[in-house]
Amino acid sequence: MSPAMGAGWAMGMRAPLFTTVWIVMMAAMMFPTAAPMILTFARISAGRRQQGLAFVPAWVFTGAYVLVWTVFGVLAYLAAAGVDGLVSRSMWWTVHAAQLGGAVIALAGLYQFSPLKRACLSQCRTPLS
Repeated sequence: MSPAMGAGWAMGMRAPLFTTVWIVMMAAMMFPTAAPMILTFARISAGRRQQGLAFVPAWVFTGAYVLVWTVFGVLAYLAAAGVDGLVSRSMWWTVHAAQLGGAVIALAGLYQFSPLKRACLSQCRTPLS
């Protein structure tokens, strides 16, 4: 039994370290693609401010973006800790890990060809129109 098993760890990390790593990873991987959206929001917000209309500062928008993804990371950590706890109690999960992983990848692949994906993309590609 590894020291991490049964100690409230997930993927070999405690929650504060996982959350820190998650935020750094999120910033490195998602901010480059989120930057155009953030800059567009900042331009719109600046225009509204100059016109004397109600506006939300870009830092609030960006902070909310980071907060939402941080909450998602905490939920991912809790799910991973739950899976780790489940796996540590039953050898079945360990024996069938490859098949389970393959099934998850197959389901993700099926989603790529689903009408749900097309519906989601049609809504997010041009959110301002």
